[in-house]
Amino acid sequence: MTNHLPPSVIGKRILLTVFVLAMAFEGMSQRWTNAVRIGLGAGAETGRGVCTDASGNVYYMGIFSGANTDFDPGPGSTLLSPLGLMDVFVTKYAADGTFLWAVRGGGISQDQAAGIALDATGIYITGTFNVSASFGAINLSSTGGAGTDIYVAKLDFNGNYLWAKNFGASGIGGDNGQSICTDGAGGVYFSGTIGGNANIGGFSLSTTGGSGGDMVVAKLSATDGSVTWAVNGGSSASSDNGTGSSICYHPGLNEVIVGGAYFSTTATYGSFNLTNSGGNDLVLLEVNASTGAFLQAFGFGGDNGGDEDVAGVCYDPPTQDVFLTGFYHGNIIFPGHPALSNAGAGDLYIARYSPSSNNFSWAVSAGSTGEDKGYGICSNGAGQVYLAGYYGGAMSFGSTNLAAPATMPDVLTGGVATADGTKLWALTASGNDPLFTNQARAISTGGPLKKIAVTGQFGGTGTFGSFSFASAGNVDIFLAQMAGGIVASTSTTDPSCDNGCDGTATVTASGGVAPLSYSWSPSGGNSATATSLCAGNYTVTVTDAIGQNINAAAVISLPASTIATEEASNPAVNISPSNTVIANAACRLIAKVVPNGAHPINGATAAFVKFAATVPTYPPVTGKPFVQRLVQITPATGAATATGRVTLYYKQSEFDAYNAYPGVVLKLPMNSGDAAGKANLRIEKYPGTSSDGSGLPGTYTGASQLIDPNDGDIIYNAVDSRWEVSFDVIGFSGFITHTSSIPLPVDWLSVTAFLDAQQRAQLNWEVQESNVQDYKVERSADGATFNTVATLASQGDGEHRYSYNEPTALTGKVYYRIRQNDKDGRSSYSQILTLNSQQGGTVTVYPNPTGGMMNLNITDRSLLNTVARLYSSDGRELQQISIRQTVTQISLNNYGKGTYFLRLSNGETLRLIRK
Repeated sequence: MTNHLPPSVIGKRILLTVFVLAMAFEGMSQRWTNAVRIGLGAGAETGRGVCTDASGNVYYMGIFSGANTDFDPGPGSTLLSPLGLMDVFVTKYAADGTFLWAVRGGGISQDQAAGIALDATGIYITGTFNVSASFGAINLSSTGGAGTDIYVAKLDFNGNYLWAKNFGASGIGGDNGQSICTDGAGGVYFSGTIGGNANIGGFSLSTTGGSGGDMVVAKLSATDGSVTWAVNGGSSASSDNGTGSSICYHPGLNEVIVGGAYFSTTATYGSFNLTNSGGNDLVLLEVNASTGAFLQAFGFGGDNGGDEDVAGVCYDPPTQDVFLTGFYHGNIIFPGHPALSNAGAGDLYIARYSPSSNNFSWAVSAGSTGEDKGYGICSNGAGQVYLAGYYGGAMSFGSTNLAAPATMPDVLTGGVATADGTKLWALTASGNDPLFTNQARAISTGGPLKKIAVTGQFGGTGTFGSFSFASAGNVDIFLAQMAGGIVASTSTTDPSCDNGCDGTATVTASGGVAPLSYSWSPSGGNSATATSLCAGNYTVTVTDAIGQNINAAAVISLPASTIATEEASNPAVNISPSNTVIANAACRLIAKVVPNGAHPINGATAAFVKFAATVPTYPPVTGKPFVQRLVQITPATGAATATGRVTLYYKQSEFDAYNAYPGVVLKLPMNSGDAAGKANLRIEKYPGTSSDGSGLPGTYTGASQLIDPNDGDIIYNAVDSRWEVSFDVIGFSGFITHTSSIPLPVDWLSVTAFLDAQQRAQLNWEVQESNVQDYKVERSADGATFNTVATLASQGDGEHRYSYNEPTALTGKVYYRIRQNDKDGRSSYSQILTLNSQQGGTVTVYPNPTGGMMNLNITDRSLLNTVARLYSSDGRELQQISIRQTVTQISLNNYGKGTYFLRLSNGETLRLIRK
């Protein structure tokens, strides 16, 4: 592992514990991987700018005050001394963390550093000097021989000054360079303020009015610093950019985007007139990079008259949008979006702006009861922008809860998703001096490893994770580093039709701190390539050596399959909740089986579909006809007791052939809207296996079971031109299809079970019944052997509700089912319900059946803040439902009548009916 910075030092004492200490905090999303302190003087020394080149070299700038300040934190020494109270420094570190050089600039008074930028030919800085200054061998004098001036200087990559220029109003203060950027094509742009009428490289500028200064924006030549154009604008009666301005270049539009503030009733930028809402209002400008013409201007602020500012802007190449940060007071509205409220004295914001459409895509805030500010922002080019600033009280930044600083505000950095403003991570640092604010003023990322560099100031003892150092007095400079974020993408290979679970997914990851580790969920193992995957949604978590992580998604899909129209078989498909489709190697669809119930079908399963030459009858010749399609599904284990939901497939031509058989009165569906045909359809299930492999009824031994599928589960799939019939079974394996007018004695409308406060079971069921003798409540400890615990007499024909309450509390897991006995001696069973008194709560759904809306009532606290999944009767996932409170509404309004299944995170499955 390499770092932008060498190990932290106090004086020359080197800390060597970064890796061990960082690993101890496994699970957090970011770490300080290094931090150093610079400063010897008693003045306010601070880092003000940072940038990173394509090779990963990092350049910092700021101000320092101490004589013989050593800028080399390693074993060597590079001593710099200011000429006056405060001078400017520029320092460079190699990508591997090696200190390379440091240089100073400035004069005999108090100078300021404000911005740093790069292009392929050199380094550019801007700031302010008073009266006179030297940058290498280049000497500057302020305009008119007095007051402050803006400076812009260029260095080569070895720290040699190539040129330096100054600009300002004659003989007065208020001239400040505040931000700088380049276009990579020979243009350098700076923003700042002028304190009065000024001549900027031959361009005469007159302030908008009043005694205050204006914002100034100018373009220089990267070759020699000559001015291409200069423009100004701002308040009519006061000053602009109290905190500072910010600037970036938009290559797609050939514009510079400038952010800042103005303080007066109105402000003018070219032809744009802005009205102030009180205090400093923020301003965002678009300027033509070729001519300097103002193309757009936004000005707005909070509703309480407090100050606002745009302190940082950056361009994001993937979105081609601009991201900005700063601070505001009161409530503020970014055009087109709801107001951002304020949590306290002042909050920071991050916003996304599209210069191509002149719209804000989103705006988010973060705040505490204290003062919070955003100063710097940069893009990682991979879906995040990084923020630098400070916070003054306890606050939440996304899912990260930050404790209140112990004394003064603390350093804040964070990552925000470019897509929607989601706050992804936050990392803080502190100082313990009660008089001085700790703050990050600039942030940058780049190079092959996308490391993140931050600079700013701290007071007292600075603590950056495992790094700690004391300031020499007042505030000192910190140069700090985080590892770059991980970038990951996935590719997949889908499984074969007959296996269903031989898919693969591979994650390709870069960035972060090597080595990277991988964890696939819900299955897939711990390598970069996950194997033996069934169809479904997978997530891989990639984690680096210091605990940074990122999730990437992969979707495995079965190849398209078509309904089998000729004999097809699969001798060994492994049925599981994620592998439910049975097809042969040629992708001919046989059936679908979704495990459910007390003994879910699982593992190796043989299946075939056979076709009789003509509509067969059973018994032959004199018996009743049935559909030519014959299906057998046989689990290798537990065939007689295995439970699941079966879907069989048919062509309309098969139903038509059955309907045309001589003597058939009750027809199967003749079209998708044939409700009578759906009501007639029956499935007859035979136990065991066909003795001759034909699937014909006479080849099975044992009594058959007649199944009447819910009419809502008999669906015509117009896209695939097939019928899909779904039903629940207990035991497998032969299935034939025919019609019957004899209704089953009971239609189970709903069956629920839950534990009351004393852990006693309460069972409720609702039925549509006819010719029923009684209902027997049966209980089991293992889900296989059931004993009758109560008998309830039928209430007669019609729709009725029944209930049974256990007299004593349950211990452990218990299974229940209801057996219905009709007056003719036939029986049927409800679904098997499972209760577990160790869960510490209950789960109920009501009303069930429903016309559309139902309530999920959770008293099992272990299920709170989990996700339940709603499935159709054929096993398709329809939606995910977050359970965040004890009562959650579930809507089936978007789905048709039929049966649905709600699977909870603890494995329990609830049957829902839309009537």
